[in-house]
This record gives sequence, C-alpha cells and structure tokens, in this order.
Amino acid sequence: MRTKKPLQQEERTQAWIDDEAKLISFHEIPNSRLLPASCEEFWQAILSLLEAGYRVQ
Repeated sequence: MRTKKPLQQEERTQAWIDDEAKLISFHEIPNSRLLPASCEEFWQAILSLLEAGYRVQ
C-alpha cells in the first residue's frame, strides 16, 4: 500500500531552461537556468513554456 508523503517532503522536479535557444532539458545544458518546482507547479511551468514556443531536448 502506498502512503502519502507529508507536505514537508513534497516531491520536487527540475529542468534546465535555455531562454536564448528556447530549449527545455531534463539534463543540465550549458547557458541554462535551473527550474526547480513542486511537481504540480513544474508541469504548469513546462506547459506554459511549450505554449510559448520552447522545445524539449
């Protein structure tokens, strides 16, 4: 049986964003910024970037 994690241990997800090349990567890439967020916030941010023309590498 799977139990819920306490709020303090919320799962964090991250991606690297290259704004110049409009790239999203799940592995570190040069000239990028790190986007760490909770799982829900993370996917909302990724979808917003995709709608703005970013590509996933």
